[in-house]
Amino acid sequence: MTGYLIILLCVLGIIIEYQMQKKFGVLALFCVLWTFIIVLAEMRLFGMVEVSEKIYFELLLGTGSFIIFFLCGRFGKDNNLNRRIRLRKVNDSAFVFNLPAIYAIEIVTLIGWAYVAIQCAAALATGLSLEQFHNIYLNRGAYSIFGSGLFELFIKRICVASVLMLTPLTIVMVFERKKEYWIAILLAFVCILLNQLSTGGRIALIYMFADILIALSIYKVSVPPKWKKRMLRIGTLLIIGVLLITVLRKRILQNGKWELLYENIYIYFSLCIPLSDYWIKWIDANHYLTLGVGTFSGMINLVNILYTRLMGTNLAAATTVVNVFTPIETQYITVFKEASCNAYVTWIFHLYADFREIGVVVGSALYGYCCGRTTKNAYRKGNAYRIAFLLLVVQSIVKTFVRWEFSVEAYLLAFVFLRVCFKRGRER
Repeated sequence: MTGYLIILLCVLGIIIEYQMQKKFGVLALFCVLWTFIIVLAEMRLFGMVEVSEKIYFELLLGTGSFIIFFLCGRFGKDNNLNRRIRLRKVNDSAFVFNLPAIYAIEIVTLIGWAYVAIQCAAALATGLSLEQFHNIYLNRGAYSIFGSGLFELFIKRICVASVLMLTPLTIVMVFERKKEYWIAILLAFVCILLNQLSTGGRIALIYMFADILIALSIYKVSVPPKWKKRMLRIGTLLIIGVLLITVLRKRILQNGKWELLYENIYIYFSLCIPLSDYWIKWIDANHYLTLGVGTFSGMINLVNILYTRLMGTNLAAATTVVNVFTPIETQYITVFKEASCNAYVTWIFHLYADFREIGVVVGSALYGYCCGRTTKNAYRKGNAYRIAFLLLVVQSIVKTFVRWEFSVEAYLLAFVFLRVCFKRGRER
């Protein structure tokens, strides 16, 4: 019953957003995603385990808070503080692409992912599958492809952050339609392609598809119809790419038949419900209360990297992250008849671990409001930096069915890299 209330809230969110701005946008993306997930979970196919009403109640709190406060941030009137901030940023349009910085980031990233791609090709040549190499990349194999811990940090923090940042940046550059950007666009696509093919990841392609949809909404007036058609074709190719990588990664022979593709897709999008239910019960059973550490775990881990190098020991908060949040990544739980899964605990898990229901409501409300304000700035100001910033935020919305994305260090670094890719100047 609670699941259907979530669907009803999502439908209302879509209707209200469309009525307010006469187009579907960021909130519609969130609502469609969660409607799809809840509908799949309610089917309980492929031996999905029973889940309690508690997880649906927590998701109802989080989804409702996000939708309501997103609408407040997106369509609410500016208060006096916001007006003053807007006046101080009246020259936002002066942000232009910093091409030298973009080229530098792309070249460094290209070198990193080229190395991983070579390691992947060598592994595949020995008979390993793409799924097996993906596990090795995530340090789940018998050996590591990284020569040192420092190089692993470079790949998994710097190079991953660069790919996350290059996805929205490239889309904005394509929509800006200037000849001097095409070399940077080409290099970015090569980096993203190497990342996806060498790690067996699919999420960057999903990011790109979602970002294209939002960019099409923002650039509705200024982009010629032929360019919209081209971007829609690219979006179609991205969907095909996601399906292809899924086939390559899940190419498992069972009783002489290939595992069905739709079963993989079903599990991929619905497993967050039973997995979240399991880990929230685990939090309650162990009486963990992390008091903000979950919400800020990404920042804590970044600080801890430097602290460990200097002091030779971990921060107390970083130890809490390891004890409470690392198990969801490393332990596989059987939530389907023939599938053990990890990691997919939705965005509410970290908020719940911090302050239980209060954390879910307040955290989701603040998250929704900030997303709404970011959307408002991108639509109203329409400059490349604000739009790219929004598209990067959209990635966290896409990942709400996986985790609280701000707990990922590489994602936080992506915002830093995005700012470096812009400078103050005048459009030519």
